[in-house]
Amino acid sequence: GASLPTATWRALHVDGALLVVDKGAGLLTVPGIGEAKADCLLSRLADAGHPEVGHAAHRLDRDTSGVLALGRTPAAHRSLCVQFQERRASKRYEALVLGWPAEDVGEVDLPIGKVR
Repeated sequence: GASLPTATWRALHVDGALLVVDKGAGLLTVPGIGEAKADCLLSRLADAGHPEVGHAAHRLDRDTSGVLALGRTPAAHRSLCVQFQERRASKRYEALVLGWPAEDVGEVDLPIGKVR
């Protein structure tokens, strides 16, 4: 679906090479196909004064909130792309679960469903 008008983002870190943002749920990271899906994090960043961020080296699904690192220069973007491609960037996901897991630490290898 399209980005929700109420979806938000905020800058966590800005320097000459990187922009790190906290993307709220309900916001596409990159534009989808068609005018209805043009509103996204990248378009909102451009509107907010960051037109240099034209691409994302990684993305989060529309309904997923979290932190994204975005390159502000072509070299920074390429570096991030390589780090994700070579799996040198680490990612951590946290989930809200119903009930209590049997163990304090573990791995879930199942499809993720949407809250309805």
